[in-house]
Amino acid sequence: MKRLFLSLVAMLFCSATVFAQEEPTPLTQENFVSAITDNPSGSFILTENIDLGDTITSSIIPTFSGTLDGAGFTISYNATVSAASTFGLFQTVSGTIKNLNIDASMTVRVVDVGGNAADTPVGLLCGELNGGTIQNCNAVSCEINSVIQAANGKGICTGLLVGTMTNATL
Repeated sequence: MKRLFLSLVAMLFCSATVFAQEEPTPLTQENFVSAITDNPSGSFILTENIDLGDTITSSIIPTFSGTLDGAGFTISYNATVSAASTFGLFQTVSGTIKNLNIDASMTVRVVDVGGNAADTPVGLLCGELNGGTIQNCNAVSCEINSVIQAANGKGICTGLLVGTMTNATL
């Protein structure tokens, strides 16, 4: 009887351990950037719309390998960037972003008279999706304007949500 009781306790403990999942960190206007940059492999959920304003000149979050559930909320921003490097709200994503709306406009300038321009990936959600997944995400009232002056014929790889994808799912 004692052995049966210990076996049941062990099974319950193992079951609770297997089914325990990390609770996503709630994201608000105040902690959106800091929470993700402090833990880029974490699990997050939006709890409200996020407005990042109109002074963005570089990617907000360099790398993201975690999970972000937008919960149907919207991230809004306006950006003017020089496409010298990969650009997106998330520069490079290898994690999962789902159920998110993006409402953004961007002006991208590539001016290279010396012939050193490279094909630079630019997207409103992420510049590079590398092994990650974008699921049920929408572009709402989005616009990308490009000004390209490159001596070597290179420019930008522009996608509305994602600039370039490698081994990824969209």
